[in-house]
Amino acid sequence: MYTKWRGKMKKTNWDAIVIGSGLSGLATAATLSIRGMKVLVLESHDRPGGCLHTFSEQKVEFSTGNHYVGVFDKDMTTAWNFITNGKCHLVPKKEEIVETFYENGKKHILRKGKHNWQRVMHVDPNKVERMADRMKWFVFFKVLPSFIAYFLWIVFWTIYPDTIKTYDEWMTENASSPGPWLMQEGDHGVKKEDCLAMVGAAVTRHYMNGVVEFPKDAVRQICKTIKNQGGQVYVCAKVKRIILSNDIVGGVQLEDDTIFLAPRVISSVGVHNTSFLVNSPLFTKCTLVRPSVSHFSVFIGLNGTKKSLNLPEGNLWIRNSGFSDIFISFDEQIKSSGDKYVAVHVLSPYPKPGAWFKMNSSDYDCKKKSHAQILRNVFYNYFPNTEKSERVFVSGTPTTSKYYLNSFRGCSYGLECSSERFTNWKIVRELRPETRILGLFLTGQDILMMGICSALASAVITSRQVLGYSIWNAISGSDIIDEMRRFNKKYGFE
Repeated sequence: MYTKWRGKMKKTNWDAIVIGSGLSGLATAATLSIRGMKVLVLESHDRPGGCLHTFSEQKVEFSTGNHYVGVFDKDMTTAWNFITNGKCHLVPKKEEIVETFYENGKKHILRKGKHNWQRVMHVDPNKVERMADRMKWFVFFKVLPSFIAYFLWIVFWTIYPDTIKTYDEWMTENASSPGPWLMQEGDHGVKKEDCLAMVGAAVTRHYMNGVVEFPKDAVRQICKTIKNQGGQVYVCAKVKRIILSNDIVGGVQLEDDTIFLAPRVISSVGVHNTSFLVNSPLFTKCTLVRPSVSHFSVFIGLNGTKKSLNLPEGNLWIRNSGFSDIFISFDEQIKSSGDKYVAVHVLSPYPKPGAWFKMNSSDYDCKKKSHAQILRNVFYNYFPNTEKSERVFVSGTPTTSKYYLNSFRGCSYGLECSSERFTNWKIVRELRPETRILGLFLTGQDILMMGICSALASAVITSRQVLGYSIWNAISGSDIIDEMRRFNKKYGFE
């Protein structure tokens, strides 16, 4: 459903060009395609999908970024069915345990369901959901005309002044007793003194009702949606620059100097990467927010099943005084040959990731090997009986993420979800689908916040702006999400 760019293929004009094929880029392209646009997707890697794609080592398949996905809400499920034509169902996992937290010798088990979440966190889950829902206001701040959006901004902070509080402060005030809520810091990568309650609540709500089996053919199906509507997805097609004339978009130029023309270009590669493609002072303010945390990753392949290896349900978070938070996930795999494997992903935030980009090859290899062994030892300290079943052991640094995922400085979540990103009106307004360059749009995690649901939501609102929906469409029930709902109802995807 995608094609390798070879430089000699037929070049035509397009209604829109999407740079990058992560979920937000593909979802935007699919939405625009269904709505009648002829869309071209350009991906620099040799396969589409961004953090959704996988790689294999000795028959064991590992995820590059999609380690666990929570239950989608109704609107995001609607959007998902729309872009996949209802062919990729998000089936809830049967496992009861979502996460297990180890903190300096203490163990907390978080099971799916609001009542179980409250039992561990000691906070009313309905309050958490209401706090998370405040993020919906930020969609209005970004898509409505400036004067209306700013009026709502004043109203929002008048009604909800406690939004300025950190997640830790807010949870502490609302908890009947202390809980391990800070153990989920790794899901957003923001330090507790800079993470707003709204952000922390949105993250914890995503996993409150469990996790889903993410369809392995999702990327292929979305690419199929694009192609069936007359679009195209090219891989190995690295964009060199976005063509501008008097700060108006005209198309893109590839590294081999091939030019594709289009009146609309949508970048899903993040604002920092986009800034390297745009030669215009009108785009500089979009890069004011610092990049998010980066991670060091270890990938271990084990022979056997979770049951035979006595591995637990759900994912693990480990925190101790001598190391950064460590995340461990397990993916059980049964091959057509009958072979059974468990892919183990071990990740930990890495401070000052820029150091990896300055090392010579010898120092890099030595440091990588040393750090990988530390994380490997952490895993086997908790599960010593699995070491004899090891089949694969590889690792990745922030440099690896930069090379394979084209993430700026190897960061994992795009721009950091710092408090300033949501409390500074100028930044909120800059990080929106439309840019000050006519015809240039943004989509992806940098628009709302990090995470797969945010990536999908940003695709919906970016598509809305590209297609020219207005406030009157929202009022009359003919906005893009309304059309998606009618599509779902028509084909029985509800």
